[in-house]
Formats: sequence, structure tokens, C-alpha cells
Amino acid sequence: MKWDSMSWVTLLGFSFFVFFLLSRFVGYMKTEQNLEIESLKDSLIDPDNPVGLSGNELEKLKQQQAEAQRHLWEIISKIPIVQKD
Repeated sequence: MKWDSMSWVTLLGFSFFVFFLLSRFVGYMKTEQNLEIESLKDSLIDPDNPVGLSGNELEKLKQQQAEAQRHLWEIISKIPIVQKD
């Protein structure tokens, strides 16, 4: 039992060491290449534009969807409804 707990402690220590090295490496690369990592708030998906289209493309897509919705409504309204007693 004693060796099992020691192996977990060793593994945990090694994982912390690797995490420390990776974080230092990422920090170094950010300063070396003048990189900025976007915040999570800036990269959240816009509910009105989930694909990230430009303004014209988004308006064109909304018009196509509205036309498709009207067409679908016309087709559905032509389906005869039979009421059963």
C-alpha cells in the first residue's frame, strides 16, 4: 500500500512540473512572437451570427431563410386537413 500512494504523489508532482514548463513556454512564445490570446468573452458565439458571417452575407442568409419560411408556410397551408368526429 505504501508504494501505491507514493506513485500517485510522484505522478502528481511530475504533472505539476510539466504544467509549469508548458505555461512558461506559452508565456515565452507570447512575448517572443508578440501574440495576444483572446479572452473567452471576446470569442463567445454571437446568437444572431453563429457562423461569423460579414454583414452583407448575414443579411442575405436571413432573407433566404425568410423566403424559405414563407415558401414552407405556403406549402403547409395547401395540405388539406380532415377533421374526424
